[in-house]
Amino acid sequence: LPPGTHMATLYHPTASQLNAHEGGISCVAWGHGLVVTGSADEAVHSYDVSGAKIERRHTLTGHELGVTAVAVAADVAVAASAALDSRIRVWNLDTGSLNLEIDCGPMSYGVALSPDGVTVAAGSM
Repeated sequence: LPPGTHMATLYHPTASQLNAHEGGISCVAWGHGLVVTGSADEAVHSYDVSGAKIERRHTLTGHELGVTAVAVAADVAVAASAALDSRIRVWNLDTGSLNLEIDCGPMSYGVALSPDGVTVAAGSM
């Protein structure tokens, strides 16, 4: 690849998704038949991988710097994303809407959700 070019690819036993993001994929989480990805392109995407092909369900935007971590709650269709913009965002994976935005201070490098999607844990520097 030429310098500065990123290949962001998702793989599935029967399909692959090239150019899943404009930048390289920095984090991936799985839950509720979806793969959730975050990228240096500041976006979070959810992909339906339940069938024979990979289909983008939602593009979740709002971060102003690269996404460093994503998590999916075990019991509900909720995801969280952390980014270098010092924000944690909590998303509804059914609708693609933003449920909550949290200012967590310094740059965020990790995020986790409780199984019920109510409690968020974050790591920052």
